[in-house]
Amino acid sequence: MLQTAAANALISAGKPAVPALLSCFESFADDSILSIVSYILSQNPSSPLSIFLENLSHRNPDVRKNCVTGIGILQAGNSRDLLLIENLSRVLYEDPDVLVSYEAALSLEKINLSADFWNALLKGQGLDNHVFNKIIEISGTAGDDATIRILTQMEFSDERLAKTAKESVQKLKNKK
Repeated sequence: MLQTAAANALISAGKPAVPALLSCFESFADDSILSIVSYILSQNPSSPLSIFLENLSHRNPDVRKNCVTGIGILQAGNSRDLLLIENLSRVLYEDPDVLVSYEAALSLEKINLSADFWNALLKGQGLDNHVFNKIIEISGTAGDDATIRILTQMEFSDERLAKTAKESVQKLKNKK
C-alpha cells in the first residue's frame, strides 16, 4: 500500500515526492531489512525502482537527479544488476546536467563496483571536470594497484584533478 501511494505521489508530483519516498527506506536501522525491502520493491513492476529507471530521461534534471539517487539507495551493494549499472553509466556520460552526472557517480559508488570498473572510468574521456574529480576520488577508495599506476601516469591540466589524484594514490598506498 505504501509502495503504491509513494509511486503515485512520485508520478504526480515529480521532484518533491522523491525525497519523501526515499526517507521511507532510510529510516530502517537494520541493513538486512533494507536489503529485503529493496529486493521486494525491485520485483514489483510498479515499484519505485522501475519508476526511477523509467524517469532517467525525464525532461526535468531535478527529477532525473532524484531518480539516480533513488537507484543508488535501493540498489546499494547490488553489483550484479548489469542493466542497472549500464543505465547509471549512460547517465554519467550522457546526461546534459552536470549535477545529474555527478549524482550518477555517487550512486555507482554505493553499488560497490570492482576496481576494474573504476579504472575503466579513469581512462574514459568526455566527463565534466567536477564529475571526473569525483570519479578520481572514488577510485582512491575502490581502486587497486592498477589504479595507482593509472593515476600516477595521468597528466592533468586542472590543479584540482591533480590534487585529488595524488590524494587518491596516497589513500590506496595507505590501504595496503
